Amino acid sequence: MDTSSWSGLFVSLVGTPEAILFYLSGINWYALGIAVLSPLLMLFARQEIRLRRLRSIQDFLTTFKLPGVKGTTLSTEPRSADTVPNADPTNDNSTTKAAPGAENQPNPSFEYVKSKYISDLRLSAKYDDQQRLKDAKTDVDRINIYIEIACRPFQSANVRLYLASLSFMLVSYYGFKLFFTALGYGTGVECVPATGCNLTLSETIGAFAFVGAYVAALRMLLRSLAIFDLNAFTFLRQAGEMAATVLVVILLYNAFPTITAPVSLSGIVNVQQTTGTASPETAGVEPQAAAKEAPTNDSTDDDRISSVWLALAVLLGLLPQSSSKFLLLKLRAFVPWAKIADDRFAEITKTVSPDIIDGIDFETRFRLEECGIYDVQNLATYNPIMLFIETPFGVFQCIDWVAQAQLCHILGPEKFLTFRELNIRTIFDLERAIESMQAPDAYDAMCATVLLAPTQNLRSITEISGFKFFIGRPDAPKAETLDQYFEWLNSRIADKNGTTAAIEHLMSWIGDDLHVRRLRRLWNDIADSLEPNSEYLKDSKRNPANAMKHAAE
Repeated sequence: MDTSSWSGLFVSLVGTPEAILFYLSGINWYALGIAVLSPLLMLFARQEIRLRRLRSIQDFLTTFKLPGVKGTTLSTEPRSADTVPNADPTNDNSTTKAAPGAENQPNPSFEYVKSKYISDLRLSAKYDDQQRLKDAKTDVDRINIYIEIACRPFQSANVRLYLASLSFMLVSYYGFKLFFTALGYGTGVECVPATGCNLTLSETIGAFAFVGAYVAALRMLLRSLAIFDLNAFTFLRQAGEMAATVLVVILLYNAFPTITAPVSLSGIVNVQQTTGTASPETAGVEPQAAAKEAPTNDSTDDDRISSVWLALAVLLGLLPQSSSKFLLLKLRAFVPWAKIADDRFAEITKTVSPDIIDGIDFETRFRLEECGIYDVQNLATYNPIMLFIETPFGVFQCIDWVAQAQLCHILGPEKFLTFRELNIRTIFDLERAIESMQAPDAYDAMCATVLLAPTQNLRSITEISGFKFFIGRPDAPKAETLDQYFEWLNSRIADKNGTTAAIEHLMSWIGDDLHVRRLRRLWNDIADSLEPNSEYLKDSKRNPANAMKHAAE
């Protein structure tokens, strides 16, 4: 092949060396470094997180002999592009589908955790991974193979994930390039951001809005990384959020260029627009500029951006979708069909912080937030095995937190704290106090005094809404107050049998929530793996070896 024209073809495509150097000189290497390294480091960290957690899953399998995992399970079946996980009929160790309620069924909570970290690993024909996984006798052997696959250099790289991160890199590069220029870095000109620094004022506002949007996106990406939820959609969404935020903030600045300090109005941050003259102290605007008509473009050298707008641009970027909500607030008169939230019950519908749980402090709560756990309800419904794998906390600690959170979530913080002082800390403590075969009926009455007591929240609800309880009395039905209703309620179950039946019925639906049933299954499986010797001390009266001796005495 004649290659004499290759150099000419190359020059026609990319230009002369002087042109190439000219293009390279226009690149902001600081912006490029930040834009490229941030997502790449996250993708490398994603693989390290996978390896560490696969080893934690392996340790969990080895330590706790859960029912249904003596052989292999469906979650670790080898997968390919044209097959779905299925039990291998030729493998005697493979777990087959059994009838509902059958013994030795795999624990669904643990199956999901395993599947999460191995489902996207690519099997290699070169190493015969498919057959090796089918021949494995136990899930521990399969996890070992998956760890080996994840350790191979470049074998486990997700090409689609790297391609999706290019959109994030592109938006980040141009955003940081504008931001460094707005600060005067690399321009050789001393200036302040309020004047634009060789940028139009709209570009400067966009650069500051980008910084806030980038920090918010970085937090979201790191949170997704912590729970192994970093995927292509995450990068695309954050790139789109950053670009949309910058555009909306620029539009807001051009529409409302003279903004003063925020003023709280009805619990919503409302930013007031001013007209006419302004004092020199107003948002750092010069008197001469403030007296003029509000600028809508960047036409004169005397134009400046107020310090309020510089701070507001960063703030609107930090809060996802806050710029569009701000625009809706300013134009509420033009969109009367937009629904307004009913905030009458805002004071009594606040989220309950995980700090109320025994063993969770501020630092622990901050770590749980990385897993998407922001309140007690999130913790109550979280998979405890997933919490153990994805955090540095022990498995028994995680189970205890979830059991406490479930009691708090169902009963509310007032009754939860009351029961805790009565040595009932978790949902299973309450279940055992009411439904245990050894539980005395007197405990039912004690629990009823707390479970059927009106709380301050309930009083506030009836006061705000004007709600009345309609009680069908034998003489004449009528609306009653909260206290009268609870007097009537307790009179209906006043006798011993009525109290026991009512409280046990109440406990039956409290303990039937799906997340409670999942935790109960895990609780029982781990309890069985600890063997009978863990149920009592050697000198305990409950020890069968001491039962006859105790009876004789």
